[in-house]
Amino acid sequence: MQFQLELFVSKHRKEVMFLFFSLIICIFIFCLQLQKLETMDSGEGKATINDAVLGYQPLLQKYAAKYGVSKYGSFLMAQMMQESGGQGGDPMQGSESLGLPPNTITNPEQSIDAGVRYFAYVLKLSNGDLKLATQSYNFGTGFIKYARARGGYSKENALPFHK
Repeated sequence: MQFQLELFVSKHRKEVMFLFFSLIICIFIFCLQLQKLETMDSGEGKATINDAVLGYQPLLQKYAAKYGVSKYGSFLMAQMMQESGGQGGDPMQGSESLGLPPNTITNPEQSIDAGVRYFAYVLKLSNGDLKLATQSYNFGTGFIKYARARGGYSKENALPFHK
């Protein structure tokens, strides 16, 4: 049996080596893609994305495309991770953007629709300033005018506004 295996390998050495290295390359690419899904780069740092948020990726992409913010798909996943970890009926915490009390929305798709729509709105009001839009997502659109009157977004501007 061992002799037959050695004979096969010697006759098909190139094919066996090609298959072996192809398998190694495929495993390497798979690991890179898995790491890319688990860790999204927001430009400021890295956010670990859990399985619950990853499960909402198709809906986030759908509404990001609908509202013209597709290039922010990874950022929106990180935002959902920060807001709720993908838990509950309002994973984007979109109720307040509709003028409702927190967690009024109980349908995750409605939350994602509202949250992504609101993100697109504050991003537009912020002239594409992602930091200002992100803070305004939580503070409301009044923060945009407040921050601009004080030189733009900064942590120093955000703290007094918050208080």
